[in-house]
Amino acid sequence: MKIPPYEFRGNCLIDSTGQELCLFHGVREFLDWASERFVLSIASWNLEDKVRPILEGFGLWDYFTFSKIESHPNKADMIRRTLDELSSIGYNIEDVIYVG
Repeated sequence: MKIPPYEFRGNCLIDSTGQELCLFHGVREFLDWASERFVLSIASWNLEDKVRPILEGFGLWDYFTFSKIESHPNKADMIRRTLDELSSIGYNIEDVIYVG
């Protein structure tokens, strides 16, 4: 197993150069609140094999469903596919809110 060039310390990730990436105060509380009221998803132009372990390390990955983390800039396609998935399980697409 490859060990990433970072480690987690509480609400912060420390990379191999000592740089810190810390969660904003209240992120977990907000996600707890939001996940009780909404379906949360991700549409990101990135590499899932790099982003997912970070979200998992912070304990945030499980808040999201139908997530699309892909290495292309066509976010509209990712959102359309997520909307299709939501629609297929009975969600009314007119009730969807996209926050970028």
